[in-house]
Amino acid sequence: MHSSATVDVESLLRYQPWLRRLTLDLVGPQHAEDLEQQTWLAALERPPKSAAAARVWLATVARNLSVRLRLRDSRRRRRELAAAGDSNTEDPVDRIVERIEVQRGAAAAVTRLEEPFRTAILWRYYEGMSNAQIAERLGVPESTVRSRVMRGLARLRAGFERDGGRDWRSALAAACLPTWRAGSTATLGLAMSAKLAWIGAAIVVASATLWMAASPWFGPAPAPGSGAGAVPVAQLVEETPAPRVQHAGPDGVVEPPIERAPVEAPTEAEPDRLEVIEDELRGNVLLPDGRPAVGALVQYGRHQSHADAAGAFAVPIAGVDEDAAIVAVAAAFEPASIARAQAASRGLPLTIRLAGEAATIEGRLVDAHGLPMSGWKLELNTGTEAAWDHFPPMFAEDVAAGATLDVPRHPNAQAPPSPNLQRTGPNGEFTLRGLRRDRDYRIRTWNDVTLDTAISPPVRGGTLGYVFALPVRDARERVFGRVRTRFGTPLEGVRVRLTMRVHQHNGSTSYNTGQRMDTGADGEFEFRDVPRTDLLIRFTGSEVESLYYEFEAQADGRNLDIELTSVCTMRFETTEHAGACDQLRVLDAVGNELRVSRRIAPGRTSGGREVPITGGRTEVLAVPDDAAWVVLYDGDVEAHRLPVRLQPDDTVVVRW
Repeated sequence: MHSSATVDVESLLRYQPWLRRLTLDLVGPQHAEDLEQQTWLAALERPPKSAAAARVWLATVARNLSVRLRLRDSRRRRRELAAAGDSNTEDPVDRIVERIEVQRGAAAAVTRLEEPFRTAILWRYYEGMSNAQIAERLGVPESTVRSRVMRGLARLRAGFERDGGRDWRSALAAACLPTWRAGSTATLGLAMSAKLAWIGAAIVVASATLWMAASPWFGPAPAPGSGAGAVPVAQLVEETPAPRVQHAGPDGVVEPPIERAPVEAPTEAEPDRLEVIEDELRGNVLLPDGRPAVGALVQYGRHQSHADAAGAFAVPIAGVDEDAAIVAVAAAFEPASIARAQAASRGLPLTIRLAGEAATIEGRLVDAHGLPMSGWKLELNTGTEAAWDHFPPMFAEDVAAGATLDVPRHPNAQAPPSPNLQRTGPNGEFTLRGLRRDRDYRIRTWNDVTLDTAISPPVRGGTLGYVFALPVRDARERVFGRVRTRFGTPLEGVRVRLTMRVHQHNGSTSYNTGQRMDTGADGEFEFRDVPRTDLLIRFTGSEVESLYYEFEAQADGRNLDIELTSVCTMRFETTEHAGACDQLRVLDAVGNELRVSRRIAPGRTSGGREVPITGGRTEVLAVPDDAAWVVLYDGDVEAHRLPVRLQPDDTVVVRW
């Protein structure tokens, strides 16, 4: 019996379409449905314990079944060929009679099945109908047919266990032998007569327990070369194709290279085996020559690991989508990426061998007239996801180019940038490194003074001589407006800056500021020659709440009317209730919590929604002028609420 922690069958059935595609890849269309049914039977026998690992578990079971099936078929053929060389006589009559008796017992077991399982088994194996054909005849979904077949097989297995134990299963396996004659790869008695085909089918289905008993679904597979049961590991070394060169004309359009040969993805990692132990994904990373890739980064979702001296790694699987890719990367080599499910279908544990040296994209940045654009910033805009928690964000290609993943000690400091974040040279030249030859990339460039920006069309890794041509520039001649308080009073001396977002990742944002100015006596500001792209206009000042105004590409930027909230000052103190509260919050008239700033050291302030009360008082606080309430708290419990009316030119003292 299984505990309630195991995954129920109904939850597993949602993987039916995916499992069918996998079995097609493993054994081809002739035997895919058979392999699929064996996998579902295993799911009934011993379902996976974790829903998060169910897909990987099913893939591993299917792969092991297919390997065992092929291996046993091959051994059986060798034995039969050897026996045929010694004697061409038929089997003794008594052995034939024994097989027929066993087959009759199996046939009786099938006929005793209750409906609807009996019909599903008979039509599936006696009539040779596919699940889709049965579903059409019965007028039910195909998933229902798969479920009935799977449950019918489970009932057959339970009956054989109850009636005959292991001796009965051995007899069933022996009775199936004629269906495995050399020259036939059918597992369901395709070489037998039509009348007996369904009996052989039921026998083989029932004897699937023999295969399951010998399959390493719930433990490590036999090591290569460890004995008769070992499955040899395929040689994974592939010849790395020559770099693919693309040439681009002055308009930036990449022309097809001459005699362009198809390239098989050298960086799609060829996995040996996959091992999931105690919610960890384990394996090793090798260099192209087979040596351990010491220090290689392995990324799976948000989880990272670095290969040790033997190239071994272990990453958690918790909280990672099953479709996420396993990424491995080492400096100067092409990054490798493989879907976890694909890795699972290949076996146990995972070995990733990196391809050859990383590719580059070499080119020039020019304007719409072909003139070189010097000093522009440039980086990869797309790539293989890695370094999830790094800021600025990094691709695996950046790591392959030599980027370090050192985390800065100061919480507000940025980590070292990627070598692929660069400025174009005097002639607009640039080189992006650490790339894969099997994928296309987009390149992002921007001018950190004018804030013009552009993204390239797809460019294949390994392209040389690429010309990245900027589009014809579209700019707004003037952007102007006025800054005022909510009462209409012009605000003088407010700093106004045109800004673009450079990077956004995991809640962090970096900015690049272009033109800037302070508002005049009438609160007016003006910028000229502003690119027609999405920007921010930032308003800051010592007496106003900062505002980030979204300035979209389609906005004309004329007569902007900007209302800012003035900042007033206040402090809180109490003598009679000194121990009754330990923090406060400030609300506006409708109950929204406001951000409050306080001075914590010379030249340093701290902002937030909660303000500590120490010794019955606070420091002087900078508060928006629309504050209406001061709410006092004792821990997380509201203790008292006081009204407040702030004055622009005075520090208000709130007492309780």
